[in-house]
Amino acid sequence: MITFCLNEKILVFKAFSLGTEIRHDLLRRDWLVRLQSKIDILNQNNNNQEKIVFYLLILAESLRGSSEDEKNMMDIRLEAKRISDALESELYNNYMKVVDKTQTVKKIYGSKQEKIIMDEGILDEYVSRTHQEESFSSDYFNKAKLALGIHQIASGIAKPFPKFTDEEQTFLDKKLIEFFE
Repeated sequence: MITFCLNEKILVFKAFSLGTEIRHDLLRRDWLVRLQSKIDILNQNNNNQEKIVFYLLILAESLRGSSEDEKNMMDIRLEAKRISDALESELYNNYMKVVDKTQTVKKIYGSKQEKIIMDEGILDEYVSRTHQEESFSSDYFNKAKLALGIHQIASGIAKPFPKFTDEEQTFLDKKLIEFFE
């Protein structure tokens, strides 16, 4: 059973990390079906709207970077935004901060000024889940934590900030399959 009374930034980070895990999983399509099924069940049961946004964000992140799923991903983000706005929640806005921080940028230099154009890429320095400790300390996940303000860089060394509560750490340590039980 997942508790959804946690800090919204923790929920967003976990949705981001689970979505990234699914995006790289060989069984990605199976996970996407399970995610959509979970969202459908939550919607049918008029379940906790925050929980629905959490699963929508996992699904959106799972589809990120896939040109064939881009329209679907955008529709999912819009639904997450709609629900988030109705809840007066920052879940969606915090997720978009992470997206912005982990999106690649191409620069074009001209004679007058530098221009920045966002491209379709993702700063994906993801490490295999068999190396879970490294993946959560990787630069990619640190960028997400920085975007959410749950991490700081001091003297070039990444340090957790603020320290997670026991409940938050337990939530962050949960494996992907536990979110479908």
